Amino acid sequence: MNLLRAEWIKSKSVLSTWVLLAIALVITLGMAGLMSYLQTLDIEDANGDSAQMEFSAGDMVASTFGSFPSMLVWVVAIVLICGEYRSGTIKNVFAVAPRRWDVYLVKTGFFIVAGAVISFVFTFLALILTYLVTGSDSLAPWSGDALLANLRFTAYMAIAMVAMVGISFLLRNV
Repeated sequence: MNLLRAEWIKSKSVLSTWVLLAIALVITLGMAGLMSYLQTLDIEDANGDSAQMEFSAGDMVASTFGSFPSMLVWVVAIVLICGEYRSGTIKNVFAVAPRRWDVYLVKTGFFIVAGAVISFVFTFLALILTYLVTGSDSLAPWSGDALLANLRFTAYMAIAMVAMVGISFLLRNV
């Protein structure tokens, strides 16, 4: 439990974490707003069936948070883990918890949960913005398709965070 508390303190005390997450949120909401606005223009210009012009919830989730902002969250994990090795604070962690596997498992679990929560929240906010701009019930974050797309992407981010933690530990050996 102390290792988990230490991870939480370290992650929220590093300025680059907050900067990268703020940039990811701005890009996510900007993409959602832009795509929603363009969708409303396409529907207004369409003479035919407007249902063909609508984005699906999966398209909206994948193109708002799923593009560049998710990579910024991956960079946060890499920067935090590699930064500990660069600054030498990992030696203090290993002094407190001499079994390295405990440290590695706690770090991995922490970043899995953090990446999943950040992904869910950012995508939920993007879907709220999309719903407010378009008024489409299929893009409401609490609708079945949008919620399912959000949960699928959250699971994807959790799996991707395992890869990012692995890459971070590999980078520190280079």
